[in-house]
Amino acid sequence: MLYNTLLKTLVAFAILIYVSSCSVSPSQITGSYNYTNPTETIILPDTLWEISGITIIDSNLVARQS
Repeated sequence: MLYNTLLKTLVAFAILIYVSSCSVSPSQITGSYNYTNPTETIILPDTLWEISGITIIDSNLVARQS
């Protein structure tokens, strides 16, 4: 019983060390695309309307419908 607990703890610790040693920069996650300067804007038809209730007003303000 103690052996199983110790083994599980060691495996969990090894996984934690391995995962924490992997480093990923933000540019690797998002790629080189600049979200503040899109290359294309698509105008959607009125039938595709926002249903989440969340609207981005500008770069500093997000509104939520109550």
